[in-house]
Amino acid sequence: MRKPAATDQQVLVQLPGHSFQHSCFQLLHAMLIFMSSAFSNDSQIKRLRSSELRILQSKDSIRCQIGVDSQITSRTALDATSLAHAATVAQPSRKLLQTISTSLVKSPPTAFSSSLFSPAATLPSAPPLATGFIKTFNGKFVSDDCTEHIFTGWDSWRLVEAANGIANALPKDSSLLDGKNFVDWLFDYAVAHKLKVVRMFGFGDVQDGQGAALESASGVFDEQVFKGIDKVLDSAAKHDLKVIIALADNWKPTDGLSAYAKRCSNGDVDLFWSSTACLSLYQAHVNKVLNRVNSINGLIYKNDPAIFSWNIFNEPRCSQDISEDDSCKPGVQGFVDQMAAYIKGIDKNHMVTVGEEGFFAAGDPAINGNPQGTWSGKTGQDFRGNHMSKNIDFATIHMWPDNWKDLDSNFISNWLTSHMNVAKQLGKPLILEEFGREVDADSDAARDTERNPTHVEVYKTVQDSITTGGSLRAAMFWEWFVRPEGESIPGGITSRPYGISQFDNTYTGPIQDHANWISQHPGDKVPGCVPGTQGGAPSKSSG
Repeated sequence: MRKPAATDQQVLVQLPGHSFQHSCFQLLHAMLIFMSSAFSNDSQIKRLRSSELRILQSKDSIRCQIGVDSQITSRTALDATSLAHAATVAQPSRKLLQTISTSLVKSPPTAFSSSLFSPAATLPSAPPLATGFIKTFNGKFVSDDCTEHIFTGWDSWRLVEAANGIANALPKDSSLLDGKNFVDWLFDYAVAHKLKVVRMFGFGDVQDGQGAALESASGVFDEQVFKGIDKVLDSAAKHDLKVIIALADNWKPTDGLSAYAKRCSNGDVDLFWSSTACLSLYQAHVNKVLNRVNSINGLIYKNDPAIFSWNIFNEPRCSQDISEDDSCKPGVQGFVDQMAAYIKGIDKNHMVTVGEEGFFAAGDPAINGNPQGTWSGKTGQDFRGNHMSKNIDFATIHMWPDNWKDLDSNFISNWLTSHMNVAKQLGKPLILEEFGREVDADSDAARDTERNPTHVEVYKTVQDSITTGGSLRAAMFWEWFVRPEGESIPGGITSRPYGISQFDNTYTGPIQDHANWISQHPGDKVPGCVPGTQGGAPSKSSG
């Protein structure tokens, strides 16, 4: 970088906290973008882009010193369009940009100096620490520099409620949290134990009268529920974690399929999938979520690198009394295709996937990979077809042997292998996004017999697939149920048969063993992938 001329303005910015080292660069990037858009003279823009940036770091703060040619800053007005463009492309703190823009518009050029951004000034928080967007390339997940993104993670069901301090979403003994917000405590613990991705429900949930729906009626959104999601994303970014967000749920009445069906298809959950009125209703909901501006850090969700991907719907299914000809299946397929395209039309940054269990449709060559019986082939799902669209970036499956009444010793192997083979044919990476086993007692002895062997088999399959270049790239356990050591499960084991505490030997054993293995296998550069500003290249896909 050049040495600033004697006529240059010096812009000093004091940024709070030690975790915002990258903010100086984002600030400079933002200034270049919205100031460049205010000038048409190429030579001016070239001088602007050669501005000098110095970072002065002390124990408690970061100071950005930016040299800007005073001839460039002679133009004082910056319009709202330029500011909006900067916020979209550079993603700095929106409040910070507004402070800069307002001062430039209202003050003479000489005010663009240390007097505006003095160490004593109180500035809004800078953007949280977060890496770039994850994409897919040749059946692998890749980061901005085309390094493979290898990870393991977990599901947290009522994370939004916990973020908002809803009592029945928190541990009974709050002393476990050391005075922290639950989400911050959880993510601290996750990072310390090498977990990298969390899957959450990006909507509300009501249990025993506690909690609220995100959208209680068409177009009526609960700001506090949104703030819970804001908190999760902001904390995830500060912990360098990624978040998979399911946009709706098939099972729960709150923000679920039945709630939408009541509004648009007279309560007919099968008709929901093919109804144009329902599609429009759901698209309006998704549009609201994707364009949400985080109340903590100012990032629009669709521009937030903390988000790994979107699930179109958690476990979309037709009802269990559908006809033998599976007439509901085309509706589900059409819904998936249209919603994937709709989301991609709004959000170019993030990956999209279905979020389904992954049943093969009747007649599929891989049908023998399904659970025992014929029921799963008539749920409306079609793993192959649902993931074929070019707008679906990767494939997902869930695995629930107890719920599906298939306890055959070969089921897990067959289920994983059949989906790995089809995902390979589609050229897309595969994530086992949910899996778990019931236990009959809250004891390590019961877990050793009834649960841990499944986790060992799953993680071994993932490791072998990563090592050999297979399609299964990650597995995420259901669900992390936080409780103090020695505290029994509220309501007894039957109320949370799948919950895994951080003190259970499932967590300290196979889950931690796998996380350690993942940490010892950092991703390599993916051959053929071209580094870009937002991940690598799109995945190869059929359709």
